[in-house]
Amino acid sequence: AVYDQAVQAGQFAGHVALDARDSNQFSVSVNIEAHGKVTFNLTYEQLLSRNLGVYTNTININPSQIVEDMSVTVDIEEPTAIKDLEVPELQISNEVVVDKPNSLAKIEEKSPTHKIVVWAPTPEEQKSPNATGLIGQFVVKYDVDRESNPQQILVDEGYFVHFFAPEDLPQLKKHIVFVLDYSGSMGGSKLEQLKEAMDKILSDLSPKDHFSIVVFQSYVEAWSPTAMYSSGIEHLFRWAIGAKPHIIRNTTLDKRFVIEATPENIASARAYLGNYSDLGGTNIMGGLRTGLELVSISSDLWSNESDPPQPVIVFLTDGAPTIEEVNTDA
Repeated sequence: AVYDQAVQAGQFAGHVALDARDSNQFSVSVNIEAHGKVTFNLTYEQLLSRNLGVYTNTININPSQIVEDMSVTVDIEEPTAIKDLEVPELQISNEVVVDKPNSLAKIEEKSPTHKIVVWAPTPEEQKSPNATGLIGQFVVKYDVDRESNPQQILVDEGYFVHFFAPEDLPQLKKHIVFVLDYSGSMGGSKLEQLKEAMDKILSDLSPKDHFSIVVFQSYVEAWSPTAMYSSGIEHLFRWAIGAKPHIIRNTTLDKRFVIEATPENIASARAYLGNYSDLGGTNIMGGLRTGLELVSISSDLWSNESDPPQPVIVFLTDGAPTIEEVNTDA
């Protein structure tokens, strides 16, 4: 409202807005007099993840015009030495291409732990890929020396995180128990994000792995390709009306719910989670109890093996419990 009033009065005004919550897009509106100048400073934070052995910093470039004085500076400072620093050519499509060095990018080494990348194409250079201006992604890739300092600990206000990235370790056999919140508060985009994440995670499982799926809301449900376990008051009503007549109904858990990560089982699990639409309360205690019971079953199942799958529980929820144990201080 203040911005609109200033614009109507012919005054200089600016407005920066986030398009939507959790969005990566910002809108900038400005009312400026002829021949005036304005500078925008936008400060934000993002997690720089290490994937396939490198950190990748991606900056989207889309000025929609030729810019007289364009410059992008990437200032990298790390606690250990920076290595394998690469700046490929501007990526202008989603096609997978062989990375060629960006001839316009200049790399300045302040120290082994501090490097600066500067990319400043002239107006003529901007016209080379596109006569109306650059559209693409400016990417900087690098890694850090992990041999000299293989382990690092970051401490901040009583919290700490321990970083380590060992290489050439044998792949660990795992039994992963997914305990997933499908309560009403997960409806909408959060539930869609959960389903997308589980699609990816399940697809990445090794053939040596096993997994279990526990869904909790007003009741708790454990899934397998051949059987379904459910507990809680509401599940009795759902089964009575034949909500899932094609499933063998179980009141106890057994080894059938410790599932081999075969392509067929993974496809069935993805279909189950993708089609699940019932949303209710939040029975966190019931979900965790069921997950721990499945870990116990798998431990007994492989008790005589020298190299059994290691149990891992992945627990996801967005809110506070509303069913069974609801005292978070208990």
